[in-house]
Amino acid sequence: MAKIEIKLTQVREALARLDALAQRVENPSALLKSIGEELTESTKKRFETSSGPDGKAWAANKPSTIENYLREFKSARTKTGKRSKAGARRAANKKPLIGKSRSLATTINYQVQGDDSVTIGSPLIYAAVQQFGAKARSFGKAPWGDIPARPFLGLSADDERAIGELAVAALTL
Repeated sequence: MAKIEIKLTQVREALARLDALAQRVENPSALLKSIGEELTESTKKRFETSSGPDGKAWAANKPSTIENYLREFKSARTKTGKRSKAGARRAANKKPLIGKSRSLATTINYQVQGDDSVTIGSPLIYAAVQQFGAKARSFGKAPWGDIPARPFLGLSADDERAIGELAVAALTL
């Protein structure tokens, strides 16, 4: 005779696991926080590679942007007004969206919005200009011309894969 024996302890354990799964589905805040942390870090890494979520390189800085940036450093010019070696090094290493303060790259954060979404962004007022671009003088007093869009927010293929893996991990018993 074939038989199955189920012990009460096994039923209780299975019910506890199902209850834990239901709690994760009903209250996804832990998953949303994990997604927010993952996307915050991947967004910050874009500033190292100077590329958007689609992998395309950001538009290079214009010479006027580099000159404006170099004005912030006393060591960028010699006494005669020519660019110093330090200034030439700074100019060569100047990445788009990275200024002296590195404010934009360091203010990327996330907020869980209720039970169904997470928002990634920066509180800096000029973040939208960098993301979408702007025409000259349409934002403040930027006198040096149009600002090209340099998208730093958005989902890359790696981000989508990571979100899927986080979701599976969150729902695994």
